[in-house]
Amino acid sequence: MLSLDKLTVRHEPFPMGFATDVFETETYDELARNFPPIMLASRLGSDKYGLKFSIAEEFETKRYHGFLSVCPPWKRFYDYTQSEDFFTTVFSAMDREGVELPKGEYRSRFEFSFLPAYGGTVTPHRDAYPKIIAFVIPFTPEWQPEWGGKTEMLQTNREANDYELAFDHCSSVMDCEFQPNSANFLKRTKNSWHAVRCHGPAGVFRKSITLNLVGEGYAH
Repeated sequence: MLSLDKLTVRHEPFPMGFATDVFETETYDELARNFPPIMLASRLGSDKYGLKFSIAEEFETKRYHGFLSVCPPWKRFYDYTQSEDFFTTVFSAMDREGVELPKGEYRSRFEFSFLPAYGGTVTPHRDAYPKIIAFVIPFTPEWQPEWGGKTEMLQTNREANDYELAFDHCSSVMDCEFQPNSANFLKRTKNSWHAVRCHGPAGVFRKSITLNLVGEGYAH
């Protein structure tokens, strides 16, 4: 169901990349049409995290699975992400692109994400243990490039905790555009800083999923 044949990865200052045509067009359009409504989402944390809403299995289990139970396209995708075919696709792409992953047991999870086009942000962070790799897949076909929303891959010389690093103290090393049927990729490391900033109209949301591989025993 997911294709990473067009994923290309750069390795410095951390593994990051971009893929196009990650779904068959018909499949992508069906998932985009059936994206859950914002009313099911909860705000992520406090102001220091930015301005983002999500429906995450780990935090809103009943709401998350309730939506899947009435939405066959997304239930099919969820089941696929738990399958051997999915893990084979991901691991094959990592091998091809020279991304080394620690040995161990893996599981996958994804959340539905909503950032307001007007003022939506995710402040600089590196992702948290036990995340290992992440794919951000846009599902907002109407999104315009001038609204921002790209995933900014960053570097900094400063020591800081996640969500406590100012944008002014970072420089961009790669911008992953927020475009339909694509995916941004990164591997979590001690310096895998990334962020999102939106500056579009009110009443529109940057809708995406964040698809993670997580595993125990991964080095912090």
